[in-house]
Amino acid sequence: MKIQSEAKNGVITLAYKSYNELTEAERAALIIPSDSSLGDYADFAIHYNKKNELIRVVTHLFSQEKNDSIDAITAKPSLIDSMKLLYGNASQKSAARKVYRNDGISLPSNKQIASAMKGLK
Repeated sequence: MKIQSEAKNGVITLAYKSYNELTEAERAALIIPSDSSLGDYADFAIHYNKKNELIRVVTHLFSQEKNDSIDAITAKPSLIDSMKLLYGNASQKSAARKVYRNDGISLPSNKQIASAMKGLK
């Protein structure tokens, strides 16, 4: 358990606990988002008022496995990267090309695109 804040009377108002450290009352009040599971989180934030009454228990930090999966998803090219390729300035285009290259997707160079466009005229 990590204590984040206390009231003036010494009551803990915010603490972070792992699932095993939660009491039965805290587990009953636990709120997990509908698109995730209990295993996605490393710890939970427990909020009490200064009268030591439980207010809420919510998720706090992702587990290492969830962090790794999020990193893998965000490393893939997105619609934003394709828009940067089409309409971005030179540095944005370069960064977008790097994202595509890291994902194993080869893109034509600007010269290749220009020569292909000339052939269409």
